[in-house]
Amino acid sequence: MRGVDWIQVPTTLMAMVDCTVGKVAINFKNRKNILGAFNSPNKVIIDFNLLETMPEYFIKEGLVESVKCAFSFNDTDLKDKIMDYIENKQLRLLRKIIERSIVWKISVVQNDFYDTNNIQKAVSYGHTFANVFEEYKSAVME
Repeated sequence: MRGVDWIQVPTTLMAMVDCTVGKVAINFKNRKNILGAFNSPNKVIIDFNLLETMPEYFIKEGLVESVKCAFSFNDTDLKDKIMDYIENKQLRLLRKIIERSIVWKISVVQNDFYDTNNIQKAVSYGHTFANVFEEYKSAVME
């Protein structure tokens, strides 16, 4: 089923800001996301109305992903939008944060789609840290 056309419909803020490439992976031999594939969606449909009923926890989780982009690319405009949202909680700001984060993610993915030159580390270091932490936690609990 490689290369199947698909449409991505992200339903959390995290998924909305991280929806530029379809990366799917599975755990293998106690390693997180070690086997996977890249296949971009043919289309991404973001329903901003979902943000209105999204629990605050999911909003914070998604903002962290945008903060990574803001600091990775020294994007003062994105940092300002995030701070403005934190202070005012206006949903219109989340839309701008999503759009700006996607622009950065697309620029990274277009330059190195298969991550052969490790360019994507600029936006994936948080995932990497979380994966290592999760692997460590699993090893300690066994």
